Amino acid sequence: MQKLARLLPIAMTTFLVAGCTGGQQNTEPDSAMHILFVGNSYTFYNDMPSVFAELMDAGGHKVAVDVVAAGGQTLAHHAASKLTLQRIEAESWDYVIIQEQSVIPSRQSEREQEMYPPARALDRSIRENGSKTVLFMTWGRRDGLASDSADSLAVRSP
Repeated sequence: MQKLARLLPIAMTTFLVAGCTGGQQNTEPDSAMHILFVGNSYTFYNDMPSVFAELMDAGGHKVAVDVVAAGGQTLAHHAASKLTLQRIEAESWDYVIIQEQSVIPSRQSEREQEMYPPARALDRSIRENGSKTVLFMTWGRRDGLASDSADSLAVRSP
């Protein structure tokens, strides 16, 4: 079950990007989609960008991936990071997949104050570079956040 929980976000991202391509297979030698992952340990743990590339390849979609991620990084860190902004501008990415720290999206006040503004700033930089932004959300915790009250989002099993 834990393995499935780790693979589900990868599969969902795969379907999203495959859907954006219209389901067409890339047959040209240099027609790989270029995808940059921007995130934290949820992004680099188990080498998710490479697993994503393997899944896309297995589905007939050629991709080239790169990653800018460090443990605990937030979108605010990335929006202020010269390294992240340089990587966004360094190449003509088809998609830049941005991923927020796992707890911030679950709290309304943090979402509005700490997630949305840097997400918008990153999106502007990404679009100015001619790329498309994909927001990769991490999965919810079954019982919400133990330290929070009803403010956190809980995903409950039926």
